[in-house]
Amino acid sequence: MTVHGSKGLEAPIVILPDTGRRDITIKDEIIKIEDVPVWKPAADDLPDAMRESVDGMKDAQHAERLRLLYVAMTRAEKWLMIAAAGDLSKDNTAWYQIAQEAMDHVNAVEVGSSGIRRFEEGDWDGLPLSDEIEVQEQRPLLEPVFSEPAPIFQHDTVVFSPSDLGGAKAFAGTDGEDTEAAMAYGTLVHTLLEHLSGLQEPAVSQTAKTLTEENTPQEAERAIFEAQVVLNTPDLSHVFAAHTLTEVPITATLGGVRLHGIIDRLLISDKTILLVDYKTNRTVPQTPETCPEGILRQMGAYALMLAQVYPHHRIETAVLWTATATLMPLPHDLVTKACWRSPYLDAAHARS
Repeated sequence: MTVHGSKGLEAPIVILPDTGRRDITIKDEIIKIEDVPVWKPAADDLPDAMRESVDGMKDAQHAERLRLLYVAMTRAEKWLMIAAAGDLSKDNTAWYQIAQEAMDHVNAVEVGSSGIRRFEEGDWDGLPLSDEIEVQEQRPLLEPVFSEPAPIFQHDTVVFSPSDLGGAKAFAGTDGEDTEAAMAYGTLVHTLLEHLSGLQEPAVSQTAKTLTEENTPQEAERAIFEAQVVLNTPDLSHVFAAHTLTEVPITATLGGVRLHGIIDRLLISDKTILLVDYKTNRTVPQTPETCPEGILRQMGAYALMLAQVYPHHRIETAVLWTATATLMPLPHDLVTKACWRSPYLDAAHARS
């Protein structure tokens, strides 16, 4: 390990094996005199001003080497061994010589006739010897519940999604797409709205390209265009504001049934909560009352679930029709009544 690399590290034993002569030479061909760069001639031809500059550079290198020596020596926790071979510096600037002078100041003693000088604190030879290391097993102190066997749970509860409460949703539309293709397209538009919101160019184009790389060029172009129209519609800017929440998971029990779903967009204020769900239907209803029953049930379920989380807020629901880039608020009574008409929920159980 180099001295530079050891900064900040420690070890029980540190050995500096090569602390001998290290001459300081200035090899730069160009040096500065009062910030003016000049060519450096041979050492014998140096003018006084240039010699002072060169000497200053040597002093700076010497000071840096002293800092490195300090770093190297202070890495040792218990043992520091310093050695050198070959010639030493004539001006006593080698690390070995600096350490040797320091040893003289602390009255280090020679070990036998080896020429090795040592400074130590305490009686190292008087320490008791031990043949075995006693290992004590330490176990954490846990609450009594952790010493008991885990209970066995019977998990047979069926979890529904708010979109699985029955009723038509008209995913296929009227342009010839089958249900599977319409759902795949809807998922793609949902993904684009989730990830493109809040981005600026060129991030918008790059992200859109990445998200649609597995689709055909025609599908990708169509979905990206539809998503960008929605995101650039001024009347919808509050839906995609920075403080709104996206892809919000929610779980609740409703009518004796466990429900779990993902809310596309959630706008929370002090007194009201607006939940928005994206719909990519090609045929957009003219009024909330003509919305497909399955969509009304889904939005009603979300509203009733959110009411359990925010009992003191007024819950509002709306559908964002991506085909027309319009937001349709839905009356609370309309969606909740549609939800309770679901054959999967027990309305009497929920209201008792």
